Amino acid sequence: MLPREKPKIDRDDLLERFSLKFPEYEWDWDKYPVFCMGTRGFYPTTEQWNKVNVYDDAVAILSKSGHFETFNFNTDPQALEAGRPFLKEGIWLEYKLGLHKQSYAALRQIGPVDVLRYNPSGAPRPDRGRFGINIHSGGESRTNSLGCQTVPPWQYPFFMVSLIQLDKQGRKDGQIPYVLINNK
Repeated sequence: MLPREKPKIDRDDLLERFSLKFPEYEWDWDKYPVFCMGTRGFYPTTEQWNKVNVYDDAVAILSKSGHFETFNFNTDPQALEAGRPFLKEGIWLEYKLGLHKQSYAALRQIGPVDVLRYNPSGAPRPDRGRFGINIHSGGESRTNSLGCQTVPPWQYPFFMVSLIQLDKQGRKDGQIPYVLINNK
């Protein structure tokens, strides 16, 4: 369910992947001094490039000040059920610190995103809107995701402390963009 170690990639390599995926976009560090970047399928296996209910993805926190930290991650619903959303690869600027289900600190979706809804009998169905695709703590034996992005529970406190501390140095409105790329 979890790789043996945290994702190994350096800041420059990750920023290069960003540039290759989004060549038309240059990151505005002054406007967005902190952001998270997820990589779906970071640990590809011989069976398939990405699995559900496994922390086989990666997320990094990057800041204008040079902070760079990686964590294990999940970008998929924990089960393949009809209609479950998979967040599409993209630059999602409208994420903000807040509460997940009014319970604990998380990075919350505050603007529309594009998803592909799982369809067991055919092609995924595209959809756009505010679905609550948050970044929150996952579980120990499952990822606890209906479509959210999740961090293993033993890494989550460190992930949130870093985000909160960096946010205090950045924008005053708590907005922390989230970028998602596919590793294939």
